[in-house]
This record gives sequence, structure tokens and C-alpha cells, in this order.
Amino acid sequence: MFSFLNSIFGAPTYLGIDIGTSSIKIVSVTQGKTPKLNNYAYLESLEYLDRANAAFHASTLQVDEAGMANYIRALMKQTNMKPAPVIASLPAFAAFTTLIETPLLSDKEINQSVPLQAKQYIPIP
Repeated sequence: MFSFLNSIFGAPTYLGIDIGTSSIKIVSVTQGKTPKLNNYAYLESLEYLDRANAAFHASTLQVDEAGMANYIRALMKQTNMKPAPVIASLPAFAAFTTLIETPLLSDKEINQSVPLQAKQYIPIP
């Protein structure tokens, strides 16, 4: 299942990092015959409890990049994780997905068709 990661990154070990609205999760995985979990770390912030009744708007989310980097470094140091290529996740509110239906086409035709159809769903470059 994860064999494509080896071909992309050329490294048998990689990190998965999930930066959520109230937590950071990190896993270290080594690729072999089956993926092996080497280590994991979890840091939860309880700040969201202070604003429990406040409406959450994705557009108002401010990420302190330097602070997040410090938290990630601290988690990795505390759990003795080594730097490795990273696969990160996006929260659902930060991503846009849609289905594009096409008739049965060749790969070449799909490569030409999808960018044309995508323009109607993606209003900005």
C-alpha cells in the first residue's frame, strides 16, 4: 500500500504529521514488507475550550508557523524521532473536492479533458 512512497521519497522511513485545530499528531513509519510504526507523538491544546460557544470560521484561523515548528521539534526531540520525509494532512475545511464525470476516455484524452472541466469548479488559479 505504501510502496509508492519509497519510489517518491527514496527513503524507507517517513513521518506523518497532522496539524489540527486543537492538536498535533506525528507518526514515524518504516516501509518494509508491511509498514512498521516506529513511534508516535500527540500534543493537545485545550485553548479551544475557552471558545467552546464561539463560531469557528476557517477564514479566521491563524497558524503560528514558528510556534508550530517549535512544537513539532519539541515532540520529535522528546520521542527521539529522527528527521525524515514528511507527509502532511489538510483539515477538511481547507480542501475542496468534487467529482468530475467523464465518458470512457483514454489516458491522453483524460489528461486533456480534466483541466478544461476543472475551470468551471476552480474560480481562481
